Amino acid sequence: MANLNHGLKEADLLKLQDALIISRIRYALPHCTLTNQHHERINTLIRKTTKFALGVPICTANTHLENTGLYVTCKEIIAAHRHNQLYGFGTPNQAGNY
Repeated sequence: MANLNHGLKEADLLKLQDALIISRIRYALPHCTLTNQHHERINTLIRKTTKFALGVPICTANTHLENTGLYVTCKEIIAAHRHNQLYGFGTPNQAGNY
């Protein structure tokens, strides 16, 4: 899907991954009861799509992927969403808007 001269660029593929995969995880899964096996399957999906978006082989070591800073786990996504739900995204300004 991405190569040097044709197709989507790496940044566009990462945006697509965020829009299609991560957003679904971010908004649907915090309200589900998940087992450790479910978390591992979701993390595998995130890793595979991130590797694909970066253009690296699927067999690349996961430690290399984690060192890029582009990979977040399912639990981190859910925790961030729950934190934002509880505490909001910021403080209101003088007009009372966030």
